[in-house]
Amino acid sequence: MLYHDTTSRLSAAERELLQALVDEPTMGAVARRIGRSERHTRRLVRALTHRLGVDHPRAAVALAGQMGWVDVARRR
Repeated sequence: MLYHDTTSRLSAAERELLQALVDEPTMGAVARRIGRSERHTRRLVRALTHRLGVDHPRAAVALAGQMGWVDVARRR
């Protein structure tokens, strides 16, 4: 599935995960923010990057910013 097929189908949890990836400096901080273990968070990120057709969390963040799915201006 290509990312453009995914835009309207991103869940609230996926959008929250993407925004946490933008805002937080480490995977541990992302995990704490979304209330999951770091291991589970890494699995979620891996699944989301696969779904978006990218190979790295930074690429997912870049794509999310370009597509307007997240607010990159508020990055810490």
